[in-house]
Amino acid sequence: MNALRAPCTGLSGSLTGLDFGAPFLSPSALTVTMSGCVTQGAVTLVTVTVSQPFVFKVSFFSPVEVTLTESVQGVFN
Repeated sequence: MNALRAPCTGLSGSLTGLDFGAPFLSPSALTVTMSGCVTQGAVTLVTVTVSQPFVFKVSFFSPVEVTLTESVQGVFN
């Protein structure tokens, strides 16, 4: 949420350059979506979902690629 902007606007942007503290995450491969933005009175709820491709590499199996996904709902007032 950006100060001095209407709720639910300007909710996207690049994550490149952020320090995640997790060396296996790649900011250029992350997908971030924001949805479900609802404002009632002075409270705004927004759902943020972050996805990251990840490859499991085990020597006796073929590499398996999965997408790690996490969602959280933020409450702003």
